[in-house]
Amino acid sequence: MSNTRNILVIGATGQVGSEVVRLLTGAAGVHTLAAVRRDDQKQKMEALGAVPVHLDLDDVQTIDHAVDGV
Repeated sequence: MSNTRNILVIGATGQVGSEVVRLLTGAAGVHTLAAVRRDDQKQKMEALGAVPVHLDLDDVQTIDHAVDGV
């Protein structure tokens, strides 16, 4: 069994959220997923070392996909 934890950061593209992403990507045993609504936000999250996951809280299907495995 893996000791890696999947953590999804909602609000990852904001000022506080992006700092949380930066801290988590440096933590051992953490696989950081960053919730993004727009495609143009993905590159910023990848640059921080996180895996961008499309999440729109107004769209239930994106919620199901984003939290899968978290």
